[in-house]
Amino acid sequence: MNVGRLYYLAQESLRILASKVQDLKPEKRMLLKAKIIDFQPGIGGGRFTTSYMPLERLDWSTAIHGMIENEIKVLPIFKEIVNTIVEQHGEVFPEDVNRPNQAEFWLNNFVYKVLSEKLEGKLTDESLIDYVTTFSAELDSSPIEHHMITYLAGIYLKEDAVDLHGKVLLRKPRGDDLEYEFDPFLPHFERYRFPPSAIMEIQMRPKKELELYEKLNEMMTLLRLFRLGAVRQLWYKHSKKSVMWLDGNGIGLQGEIFRGAYPHYVLNEEETPSLKQFISIFAPLIQIKPVEKTSIGWIVALSRYNSALLEKMEAERKLMTAVMGLESLYSIPSDRGEIEYRLSLRTAKLLGLLTFDSMDVKKNAAHAYKIRNKVTHGLILTEDEMKEIPSLLKKILEYLRISLIIFIKAGAKNKNELLVHIDNSLISQSHFEELKRKVTELLVQVPKESLLTS
Repeated sequence: MNVGRLYYLAQESLRILASKVQDLKPEKRMLLKAKIIDFQPGIGGGRFTTSYMPLERLDWSTAIHGMIENEIKVLPIFKEIVNTIVEQHGEVFPEDVNRPNQAEFWLNNFVYKVLSEKLEGKLTDESLIDYVTTFSAELDSSPIEHHMITYLAGIYLKEDAVDLHGKVLLRKPRGDDLEYEFDPFLPHFERYRFPPSAIMEIQMRPKKELELYEKLNEMMTLLRLFRLGAVRQLWYKHSKKSVMWLDGNGIGLQGEIFRGAYPHYVLNEEETPSLKQFISIFAPLIQIKPVEKTSIGWIVALSRYNSALLEKMEAERKLMTAVMGLESLYSIPSDRGEIEYRLSLRTAKLLGLLTFDSMDVKKNAAHAYKIRNKVTHGLILTEDEMKEIPSLLKKILEYLRISLIIFIKAGAKNKNELLVHIDNSLISQSHFEELKRKVTELLVQVPKESLLTS
C-alpha cells in the first residue's frame, strides 16, 4: 500500500472535519468509574475498597460515522484505495468474505480513528504518521505490537518490578490496575472480585496471535518451576496496536477463585537475579513443537504437575496426580512389577544428590504411591491417611518440581540413560560417582534457589 495515498486521504478527511466541526453535535454519555481507594497489595492478594464516581463522556461516534458516510466515502481517493486493497492485498482477507465490503470497512476504521483522535484533541503529526504506517503494515500482514496484562495469584514480589525475559515485566499491582468504567444503565458485574498478588506484562510483535498466548503459558510454567507455587491467571487484558480493527482490546475473566486452596511463594529481591537466570536457561528448553510432544517424557510429568497445582479437586486426587507425574519421569516401559519400589528408590537416589534426605524421600514416595493406588481403585482412605495428605502432597510436589528441572535439563533423549545411571548407582560405587558427575554437570548453571524446598 502506498502510504502517501493513505496520508492524503487522512488529510482530506481532516480538512472536511475542520469545515464541518461547528455543525457536529456529540452525544453525552453518563458513565460510572470504579475508583480504587485504600489498595493494600499482599501475599494472598491484599485488599482494596471500591468507590463509584460519575463521569460524563462526549460520544462523537454517530457524528463521525455520518460524516464518513456522506462526505468521505464519496471521495475518489477513498474508492481508489479500496480497490487497491482488494487488488494488492488479497492475502490479508479472511476466507469467504466480500472483499470490497471488507476493504471499505477497514478503511472506514482508519478514517474513524484519525477523526475521533482529532476531535478528542489527541491527534499529533507523529500519531497521524503512526496510524498511516500501522494500517499499511497490517495490510501487508506484518506483525503488529501486542500488549497483554495478566493478573496473577500464587506469587508475590518484594520489589516493585522485575524485567524477566524479552519484553516481559513482572510487577506489583497498583490500584489503577483495578479501575474501569461502565455504563450504569447496562447489566454490570464486578470485573475484579479479588486483587491479584502480582501482574505480568508482555509486549511483543508475534507473527501469529497464538504466539502471544504461548509466551504467556511459557512464562507461567517457568514461574511454577522456579519455586513451588500455583502461579495462575485470574484474568487478563489484551490489546493490540491495530487501525484496521477498532476493537483491539479484549478482557478475559477467570471463574470462581479459591485463594486458600493453592500454595504460593514470595519472591525476595535477592532472588530475582536467580529467577532471570533460571528463565534464560529453561525458556528455550520447554519450547517444544507440537509434533515432538508425544515423544518427550517430561511433557506428561509437567502436565501432571500443573494439574496437581492448579485444578480444583480433592487433595487425595491432587496427590494421585502428582505421583503419576513422578511415574512419568522415573518409569520406563521395560519395568515389570514393584513399581512402588522402583519409583521410590530412583526418586530417593536422584534427589539425595541434592539437599534431600534419601530415606525421607523413599519413605514419602512409597507412602504416596500406596495412597495413589487406593484413590485410583476407589478405596476409602483411613482417617490418618486423610490427615497426612496435605503435608505429603507438598513434599511430592517438590520432588516432582525438582525432578522436572533435572529431566528437562537432561533433554528428551536422555531420560532412559539417566534412569540407567540411577539404577547402576545402586549397586556400583563407580556408577554412583558417574551419576553425581552427570547431575552436577546438568545443574552447574541452574541457580541453587530453584533447587531448594520452600
